Amino acid sequence: MTAQSTWLLTISFMVLCGAALAISGNLAVPLLGTSALLGGIVLIYLAAYYPFALAITFAASSMFRIHEALPILSPLRLPLILAAITAVSLLWHLVKGNLRSEWTSQTVWFVLFFGLVSFGVPLAASPSAAFSAWVDSFSKIFVMTLSVAWLVRNPHEFRSAARAIALFGLVVALVALRNKAIGVELVEDGRVTIGRSYGSILGDPNDLAFMLLPALGFAASLAFTAHSRVERFIFAGAGLLVLLAITYTRSRGGLVGCFALGAVLAYATMRSRSLATVVIVVLVVTLYIGMGLSSRLTAGSVNGKLDESAAGRIAMWSLATRVGLEHPVTGIGLANFEREAYRSSGKWKAVHNTWLSVMAESGIVGLGLFLGMVSATVYTLLAALRCLPLDSHIHRCMALGLLSSFAGLCGAGSFLSHGFSWPIYVLVGLTAALNSAIRSPVAEQPPRQTPVRQNPKSHRGISTTVSYPPPKAR
Repeated sequence: MTAQSTWLLTISFMVLCGAALAISGNLAVPLLGTSALLGGIVLIYLAAYYPFALAITFAASSMFRIHEALPILSPLRLPLILAAITAVSLLWHLVKGNLRSEWTSQTVWFVLFFGLVSFGVPLAASPSAAFSAWVDSFSKIFVMTLSVAWLVRNPHEFRSAARAIALFGLVVALVALRNKAIGVELVEDGRVTIGRSYGSILGDPNDLAFMLLPALGFAASLAFTAHSRVERFIFAGAGLLVLLAITYTRSRGGLVGCFALGAVLAYATMRSRSLATVVIVVLVVTLYIGMGLSSRLTAGSVNGKLDESAAGRIAMWSLATRVGLEHPVTGIGLANFEREAYRSSGKWKAVHNTWLSVMAESGIVGLGLFLGMVSATVYTLLAALRCLPLDSHIHRCMALGLLSSFAGLCGAGSFLSHGFSWPIYVLVGLTAALNSAIRSPVAEQPPRQTPVRQNPKSHRGISTTVSYPPPKAR
């Protein structure tokens, strides 16, 4: 990109940013306006010369809802601005030939699933609700997933992605711990939340626990694989703080997610299976006691019957199954299940199960495509951990962080409705990027036409190719 093009795009973005601030009524604040203009210059520079950094920032900040955890950032409209500039950056570099769109099994399954969900928007029970959810979230997820899958390639970029996810999650965890310490945003006898007073997604303790699981997975992976003692100490501490924040949510889904995440980490890093099993059991028992789940399980139950929460979930699971069977091709439509639940029961309720949520809102066909994407992701990560050479430290760290985080999300997702939220798709995009990186030698990748600055020392001692075992002859 020439200097003239860079400044032209910068000025254009500054004008758009100023218009957005004027519409929102915040242009009268000089500091906010100046920060937005300077931020526009930084974003354009990143889009031109460090597109992977922009993609990772967009993915991590959106996944952890940073603008909701830190409400001072809300007037800046970060999700919208980052989505727009990331999309422009991706298209620019594709057109200029600076990067190659490599299609992996994860991206193919994802695009098919996205296409089916998008096709079902006008056919939804409430097209306006489906279109609003598609514009506000799912279309941005599409941009983010492909950007991460195509822009992240070399070991330095993977290391930066892992650190960004761990540190962004740590910020959210620290906000949750602060709320617990000062006694604000607490619900149901002390369960911690963030932003419940202003309608944040993090205002539900179960959703908060779900969002924090990837940060726990990557912090633990970095602590296990880092060479520097200082880095190990930093990310071990970050992981413990994130785990403490999850404990304070007292989420049963969070407990299941921690169990699945811990099982992957233990069995992948410990030589003794027996020791790994003991560690997992101790972790689960400690979290169960620390979360006080025994009181939650007995609260509200009468004569041994299920409590109101469990009974309500089973009712919603039955309703979601029926809706999916009645609309097998496109489902009831994106973000339409709660409306159906209100029509059936008089209450606005979610499915509280990711798999059944996908089935209800995208049909049996959509569930099949979603499961294909999940299966392709898990298979790639298992193959990477099994076949990557021991000197591929960054790639092994990334594979371990992705697999443990994905296991945690799948476990917790069985009790939460997150089939169309950010975390799963961030991990899918990073898995696709890792799949492309370990299969394509650096020498075979097309040269970048933009002067992307890289640290030549970051490749030292790291293998970028993996020889997967050939299929066994039958």
